[in-house]
Amino acid sequence: MKEQHSTIKENAQAARQEERQLREQIHQAMQAGDKETAKNLREQLKAMHQENVQQRQQDMQQLKETRK
Repeated sequence: MKEQHSTIKENAQAARQEERQLREQIHQAMQAGDKETAKNLREQLKAMHQENVQQRQQDMQQLKETRK
């Protein structure tokens, strides 16, 4: 169970890092005045965030079931 919890934690950290990188790319695009790229990156970030939240919920559900 500790191993599963550790894996979930690592996945969450990786997801946060990916989102952070996308936010930085959005910022850079806005600074460069590239609104189209920034818009596309925001859409990508939104989709990625939804996937990450969904994955987190699944991971927590699996962890909860493992505890039973």
